[in-house]
Amino acid sequence: MNNNTTYANSGCGCPCNVTPIVCPERVVCTHCTYCYNQPVIIPVRNHIVNHYVPRYVYQVSRTTSMENICHGNNSTMTR
Repeated sequence: MNNNTTYANSGCGCPCNVTPIVCPERVVCTHCTYCYNQPVIIPVRNHIVNHYVPRYVYQVSRTTSMENICHGNNSTMTR
């Protein structure tokens, strides 16, 4: 086996004299989002309008009259 230090450092497994290729550095950007409570005030004003509409309720007013009548020759009744 070849004891070449370049071969041992390359890790490719081939017996050739290989020098590693160094690529430019990549920049990986990770965005982290953290939630927090932000109070939002929403003013609401309630305006109530009451409408009164007549509802007819019928009440029957009755009068009653009564009279007593006696039939016969001898009865006299004063009214």
